Amino acid sequence: MLACAVSAFGQGQTVTGVVTSAEDHTPIIQAVVMERGTMNGTVTDADGHYTITVAGPQSILVFTFTGMETQEVVVGAHTEIPIEMRPGLEEIDQVMVVAFGKAKKSAFTGSATSVSSKELERKQVSSVVNALQGKLPGVVVFAEANQPGKTSTMRIRGTGSFSASSKPLYVVDGVPYDGDISAINPQDVETTTVLKDAASASLYGARGANGVVLITTKSGQTRNDVMNINLSAKYGYNFRGVRDYDRLGPREYIAKAFEAYANSEPTKSLADLTSEFVKPSSEFSPGYFPFSLPNGRTDYFIDNGDGTYSLNPLATNGRKITDPITGQEYWLQPDNWTKEVIRPDSRQEYSLSLSGHGASSSYFFSGGYLRDKGYISSTNFERYSSRLKGDYQAKSWFHIGANAAYTYSVANEVADSDDPRNPQNPFAYLERLGSVYPLYVRDGSGRILKDRFGFTRYDFGSGQYPGFNRPGSAFYGGNPLAAAQLDLNQRRVHAISLREYVDFIIPYGFKVTLSMGHDFENGDRVIRKNALYGSSAPYGGEISQTSARKMSYNLQQLLTWEHSYADVHNVDVLLGHEFYSWRNAILAGSRRNMYSLWNRELNGAIGQPDASSYTLNYRTEGYLGRAQYNYDERYFISASYRRDASSRFAKQHRWGNFWSVGASWLISSERFMQSAKSVVDMLKLKASYGVQGNDNIWPNDPVGNFYYQDIYQLRNLYDKYALFLKHVGRKTLTWETSRNLNTGVEFELLGRRLTGQVEFFARTVTDMLIRRTPMPSSGITEFYDNVGAMRNLGIDFELRGVPYQSERLTWSLWLNGSHVRSKILKLPPEFADGYMEGTVFRKVGETFYASYYVRQMGVDENGQELYGLWDAQKGELTTTTNYYEAYAGDRRGKRYIRDASPKLTGGFGTELEAYGFDFSAQFGYQLGGVTIDETYTSLMHDGSSLSRGYAWHKDILKSWTPQRRDTKIPRVNLLNAGRNETDQDLISQAYLSVDNLTLGYTLPKSAIDWLHVASARVYVVCDNVWIFSARKGFDPRFGGTGGYKAMRTLSGGVNLTF
Repeated sequence: MLACAVSAFGQGQTVTGVVTSAEDHTPIIQAVVMERGTMNGTVTDADGHYTITVAGPQSILVFTFTGMETQEVVVGAHTEIPIEMRPGLEEIDQVMVVAFGKAKKSAFTGSATSVSSKELERKQVSSVVNALQGKLPGVVVFAEANQPGKTSTMRIRGTGSFSASSKPLYVVDGVPYDGDISAINPQDVETTTVLKDAASASLYGARGANGVVLITTKSGQTRNDVMNINLSAKYGYNFRGVRDYDRLGPREYIAKAFEAYANSEPTKSLADLTSEFVKPSSEFSPGYFPFSLPNGRTDYFIDNGDGTYSLNPLATNGRKITDPITGQEYWLQPDNWTKEVIRPDSRQEYSLSLSGHGASSSYFFSGGYLRDKGYISSTNFERYSSRLKGDYQAKSWFHIGANAAYTYSVANEVADSDDPRNPQNPFAYLERLGSVYPLYVRDGSGRILKDRFGFTRYDFGSGQYPGFNRPGSAFYGGNPLAAAQLDLNQRRVHAISLREYVDFIIPYGFKVTLSMGHDFENGDRVIRKNALYGSSAPYGGEISQTSARKMSYNLQQLLTWEHSYADVHNVDVLLGHEFYSWRNAILAGSRRNMYSLWNRELNGAIGQPDASSYTLNYRTEGYLGRAQYNYDERYFISASYRRDASSRFAKQHRWGNFWSVGASWLISSERFMQSAKSVVDMLKLKASYGVQGNDNIWPNDPVGNFYYQDIYQLRNLYDKYALFLKHVGRKTLTWETSRNLNTGVEFELLGRRLTGQVEFFARTVTDMLIRRTPMPSSGITEFYDNVGAMRNLGIDFELRGVPYQSERLTWSLWLNGSHVRSKILKLPPEFADGYMEGTVFRKVGETFYASYYVRQMGVDENGQELYGLWDAQKGELTTTTNYYEAYAGDRRGKRYIRDASPKLTGGFGTELEAYGFDFSAQFGYQLGGVTIDETYTSLMHDGSSLSRGYAWHKDILKSWTPQRRDTKIPRVNLLNAGRNETDQDLISQAYLSVDNLTLGYTLPKSAIDWLHVASARVYVVCDNVWIFSARKGFDPRFGGTGGYKAMRTLSGGVNLTF
């Protein structure tokens, strides 16, 4: 075809020349030379030489090469045109990865922000998403679980729904990706771009309403057949990244527990109280009393005369007890569970990559290994990853490429549940178990015992010490170290990702792109609860297995066309079709009574077999188009349209229309700005508006893909088939529709020494899914309907500056932030007066984060907690000691928080490069907002029998006594009803975190030449260095629940390039 094209111009004008690099003046091989607007073209040879015959002097030659700036030259009367190609637009006018292609940053009308590979490589993370925390304006990354291998949750410009998912769409190398993000090695990622508005994301239609995250993997960059070899290695240790709460130690704790008992029996003498309290498994105490007095004394407690008690100073930690049946002696002593369970452990990561760019092809290969052991012995994450990516320019008009990745990972995890009785959740024990309990079983001399299998003997609070049991409320039958030794919670995943594409140019400058993506994920989880100790021991242990087989494929057919008229009118058009299919097959089973302690198969157990399976399917199909026009690189307009169908809706509501329009004005290119060129390098105004859809409206329901129809569950009724109506379908269910307005300004000043952007956005979501309750006579408990609406308003900003720059020293700073406010616009008629979901209040006109909390009104004359209660008859606020009466009472008696969300969230940092050294620091911040610190609330319990054995925070020492009445902390008493959260437990969500510190040194070339190394850099890096928050132990990024806390990682590493 190319030969024919050249022949057709045989009577024209012949032009020759050499294409070289402006950097090193070496010839560029396989640079593409095209006559603009035609199929006529050629490529440079091994010497960078080209020859082309064009129509005449009016022809324009276009020179392109990967990584270099495209150049256009009018032929005129020239017969020889040499070309020097300069570094690509990334250095001059940054090229951004956008939906279905790339765009100049100066020409882009939408809202997007990117993170480069250099910034990603500074963070020690197993997932790309985790590295984005604090880096991008309008993007909030928070950890629902911090254990190794877990991917954090991302929100782009706030929460966008009541019931539906607010998760963004992930796109890897142009194809939607539904696999685990942690399967992608961050070392393989070139850029991560977040699309935040409709103009940038509406082409993804049904799945782009919550934003789009574009992950682009690395490609070969080195020219002239030179292979680039990069080797990186780092080794370090993990530590707990958040300090512990200030809890009472054993002596203070036991004295406070005695005070609670004494307050419940005010007529008893101190001697009688003590006698009952110190008995094994006493119903009035934590059940354990691990203290001794000399010479047979029994006066363990001293009345301080102010309503409090102290443990006798003569009492020592530890107590010898004797089994009354066997006569064996044991030593009972309190252990520091945190010190024993949380220990620093290693993290190691290695990566090797080979890349290059030859005469007609480029390639990239990588292999990586990561082993992250966390800081708890039962957790670790191990990943083997590999990637092979290549492309081939077969002809000047024909280009193909492929990308294949395989990852195998194994994760040993602990339970994420906050259930305090879950023995596989060590943090619930560490934070909420009283400090008097032993971790191990010891003999009379204090030595830790072994059982008959040689395992360390742990105390489960269920009679391991004869006669001693923890209260049922205090983790009866559990021990996290024993769970780590004998239990198993393991997840294994094989993931394969394939991408293939073909580009070819057809007459009149049209380019056709055919691409295909396949993602396969084969995962299984094994949970084993041991047969020797703990809650599963009575039935011989338990084994469960869950296997998930995920497969998705995506087909895209794209037609693009670009053309310029009179050198000032520039048009490009995109038309396309996309089909996406996803399938997930789940098989789960469990059995009890295992044959072996180390069993991991269902066939290794014989009791109570149970099994289930189901398959989920999801498909979308879309037709899309985009047109972009700019006049003289000054005025830009764009429009896009996509018509999408989703299998999650009934046929009559399956199709949706999504579109966007955008415009920008590059003010700095105007003639009247020429006098300001020395100050203003770039100044742009932009605005966009569009409509997007969200079809992921049942993210946590296995049958959510079929909610438009009635769903029945098959049951066994006396060996007969029985159908149970699980869900009543609604054929009218449809998309949640998001309408997005974005306006902003971008600027580059003082020779690009100061750059930034400020954007205002308004996002209105309609047809939101709301759970409704019909009339009782209908026989239906609930159904879902598209009847809600809400709006998010906000502002994003980002600033980057270079205060100082010289030949050997560069200092840069950056800052970003985001402010978002939400408002509910519409609810069903039955909720005209609003409704409560726990403490959250939903009403039209109120914010999405409005809440009512029971008002704490201090304590009464007996030390009981008082709560606000509205007296409707008197029209005034009164008090009650009954929490549930206050909770169920009129909202006017409660404290109203109009908006509990933070006022400003973002990050800032600095980078310094001087004399081969480089230093960077990254910080995160959050201002305003309140929440409940659930862990602290539980640590401030009122000493009731429901809380026996629970830990106390040191603030409990300020509780009410008859001699100390100026406090809001109620009196501890075993007869109390139990404490619940009130407005007194609200705490600021503000924080300042030191997220990353990196110090590196690049060795001089003269020092490494003898090693045949092109460059070498050594460095130390620390992540999650510190956090400053309103309370020691509280991490607003994670919340106040009992789960895996943030992990601090300190490592040293080396990067070598050959």
